[in-house]
Amino acid sequence: MSNYSFYDFSKALLSLGEIEGVRDILIAIGENGDAPSPQRSAAITLLSEFHDSKTERSLRSIAESEAKGDALLRVAVGKSLYQVTRDRALTRELLHPLLEVDDADARNGAALALAQLGL
Repeated sequence: MSNYSFYDFSKALLSLGEIEGVRDILIAIGENGDAPSPQRSAAITLLSEFHDSKTERSLRSIAESEAKGDALLRVAVGKSLYQVTRDRALTRELLHPLLEVDDADARNGAALALAQLGL
């Protein structure tokens, strides 16, 4: 299944109210260090729909560990964590350093995320 169909399928389930178990599946994918970064990022993006302590703990855990070396994942975690917690300081801490990296995609993703979030 391509990343887009995974994202679209999960988003469709959420829009239909089929949320039982969806959050836990998304958390499992987001926390799976062996999963490809685009799939993890898509799952993490969808986690922004859930505003509960389990989602927050998962996003904070990913932010503190695995997202450090993966710019795409870090941008997704930063945006979702802000949507779930409204923690401006943590979001800036995650995304602002990416404005200085050599990777143009990482810089642009971080700049866009910070602008979208008004940070």
